[in-house]
Amino acid sequence: MRAAIAKGGGKVAEPGSVAFNFSRQGLAAVLAPPGMEDAVFEAAMNAGAEDVVADEGGDEGDAHRFLVYTPVTGYAAAVLALKASGLEVDEAASGLVYRPQAEVAVDDAAREQCEALAERLLALDDVEQVYSTCEGFN
Repeated sequence: MRAAIAKGGGKVAEPGSVAFNFSRQGLAAVLAPPGMEDAVFEAAMNAGAEDVVADEGGDEGDAHRFLVYTPVTGYAAAVLALKASGLEVDEAASGLVYRPQAEVAVDDAAREQCEALAERLLALDDVEQVYSTCEGFN
């Protein structure tokens, strides 16, 4: 792992030295057709969401993706409540995550370097997920 980090231009920090930059939360990725924004936000708040973020991307007319963040302890109940309200939850894109406390704005070169490092790390057998504070990464 150290070699992958060094080749990617990163530095190895002490265990736990950057953990304070992230909070553990549940993430339910909700897919909804255009025009359903208010319904998604209302269902998410009723399900105990702490935050709802409209995910950028997709073509006009495509389903929109909303990232619904919940407390860890309320994640499973929130997913069930979202489904019960008739919303589609993308199970593959949902789960417990480490969400950055604050994202850092970076230029294109730094973002590419961060993405290249993440790809190197994800190629390792022992790495399941990579989180970053780079804006637009997670």
